[in-house]
Amino acid sequence: MNLSAMPVFDAHKQAQQAYFSRKPQVLAAAFTLIEVLVVLIIIGILAALALPDFSKTREDALDREAKATLKVVHAGEDVYNYEIGHYAHCPDINQINAMLKLAIPAAGKWSYKAESPGPEYNNFTAQATRLGDDSRIWQVTQETDEPVKL
Repeated sequence: MNLSAMPVFDAHKQAQQAYFSRKPQVLAAAFTLIEVLVVLIIIGILAALALPDFSKTREDALDREAKATLKVVHAGEDVYNYEIGHYAHCPDINQINAMLKLAIPAAGKWSYKAESPGPEYNNFTAQATRLGDDSRIWQVTQETDEPVKL
């Protein structure tokens, strides 16, 4: 029996020759773990530096919203006083909208009220209180055109 004629050995020999004759593969360029961690740390530091500036900008925008709304309430109170003869007493935003004929959104970051002691007193005080932070209050009166922070 001729063992060299067996197909198994020929297939094995051909596989060995194909394996050892192939060219070595060049590994693709990749980042090391250290490089990736350094980049993530730098991004984290930059985000930590930018976050306080973003928070301050956001709070400033919310303050401008309250001041603008109080100016609208002030104008509405002036019109109401001109038409009725005294300032309106409105303990919440829904009554402000109804009595002063305004369309201020009820949902928001501020709670609004416009108080007047009564028809015999010709004055009012309108306030915007930040929801969740009672220390942030803006106020306008019949004597002041610009809201002031309390």
